[in-house]
Amino acid sequence: MDCLLRSAAHAMGIPATELQKKIGHEANEIIDSSLEEPFCYRGFSIEDITEAAIQYNFACVQIPKRKYISNAGGVLIYVDACDVDHVKKYLAYARYVLYSTRHAIGINNGVIFDTLKKTYNVQDFEYEGILLFIPIY
Repeated sequence: MDCLLRSAAHAMGIPATELQKKIGHEANEIIDSSLEEPFCYRGFSIEDITEAAIQYNFACVQIPKRKYISNAGGVLIYVDACDVDHVKKYLAYARYVLYSTRHAIGINNGVIFDTLKKTYNVQDFEYEGILLFIPIY
C-alpha cells in the first residue's frame, strides 16, 4: 500500500485495508516499466481517495500549493498560494493529508502518520497540496 492511501485512511480514522477495498484496486499494476519503483506503478490517486471519502461521509477538498493564474501567450504562469500562515489556517481542520509527488503524511486530530516514520514539524513538510477531510452529516 502506498503512503497516500495509508495517510488518507489515518486522516479519516479508518483501516487502510478497508479504504483500499472501497477504492477497488491494489495499485500494483505496472503502468510504465521504464520508471523506477514506486513510480512505475498505478498507485492511488487523489481522485480515488476523494471518491472513497464521500462513501465514508467526508467531503474531500484539495487545496494546491501553487495556483494557475494565466496562460498568456501560451505560457502557464503559477504563483505560490501557500505560505506558513496559509497552511496554519488549514491546520485548524482536524483531518487532512499533506502531499507531494513523492510522499504524503496524514494528520488526525494532531496525530501525524508517516509511513517513513519520520518525526518533524508538519509545517516543515515539503508539500504540494493539502487534502482536507470534512465530515458531512
